Amino acid sequence: MNHRLVLRGAMFGAEACALLLLLGIALHSLIVRLLLAIAMCGALLSAEIYFVFQIGRQLWRWSERITSLVMPAMARSIQPQRKGGPHE
Repeated sequence: MNHRLVLRGAMFGAEACALLLLLGIALHSLIVRLLLAIAMCGALLSAEIYFVFQIGRQLWRWSERITSLVMPAMARSIQPQRKGGPHE
């Protein structure tokens, strides 16, 4: 096994534990809890806006496909049926 990957994994684990410890200490303060809640709300709101945008974009593509299928059929049914030309 690569020693570099083992060292990188150990450092990641140590940093994650240190950050969790600091977060646990910081959550005892009321202002930190308030700021964390505001940050979480902002992150979740931005995720919701992104997914609404993605769904809207997909619906726009589907409506374009449906319109391209329906419009030629509508154009054929609307066109006047000419048999001999303009001076019949």
